[in-house]
Order: sequence, then structure tokens, then C-alpha cells
Amino acid sequence: MVSWCTDKIFHGVNSWQKKDFQIKSNETKFFQIDKIGRWWDRNEEIDVLALNEEENKILFCEVKWSNRQVGTNVYENLKRKTDKVNWKNEKRKEYFSLFSKSGFTEAMKKIAKEEKVILFHKDKLLEIL
Repeated sequence: MVSWCTDKIFHGVNSWQKKDFQIKSNETKFFQIDKIGRWWDRNEEIDVLALNEEENKILFCEVKWSNRQVGTNVYENLKRKTDKVNWKNEKRKEYFSLFSKSGFTEAMKKIAKEEKVILFHKDKLLEIL
């Protein structure tokens, strides 16, 4: 189930709004987000899910606002949950982003660079793309 919203989100990263949140893709261009919200199914949830319906693009985000750095386990768990999101599964282009209050482990930074995961430390984009 998806709960769509148009208000500010991201659990404390309140400077982002729906119209302003655009993601840099591999082609170094941005895609417009049509819908943004949360997804859940029984005991599984994804903090932020954003769609561009025309271009079949979907962004999965996890937000961790704790005193521990985010490691690869958070990213792997997010990727596992994406299989349960029923939206244009055969045609969609997937993007991933992680938000962290306390930063990221070196292993997560390395994977992010290799797999084009967008990392935000507090409210700053880490330049890894």
C-alpha cells in the first residue's frame, strides 16, 4: 500500500519538497517526481517512494535518523523490499537513496559509488555520482 503526500517529508530533513526533489540519473539529467509517499505491506515499509509515471522511474529511499552510521545492510534490506512494490515491475527503472543523520560506513560509500546510490548526510548530498 502506498500513502501519497505532497507535504514536506524525510523525518527531519524538512528542506525538501515534492517539486524540488529531483534525482540525478546516470545520464546526468534529472527526472521530475510526479508522486511521493510511503509504502508498507504488513511488517515491511519503505520510508519514501517517488515515481515518475511517464518515464517509468521509481525512487526508493530509506531514512535513518540514529547515532550510528548507515551500513550496507540497510541498503541490501531496502533492495530486498523493492520486489514487493507492485508498480510497473517489468518496465521500471529503479533508483535508490539513503538518508543518514550520522553518515555512512566506508563500505556503504563504496557500494553507493559503484551502484549509483544517492547518499544524503543530514541535509547534504554526498558527491559520489
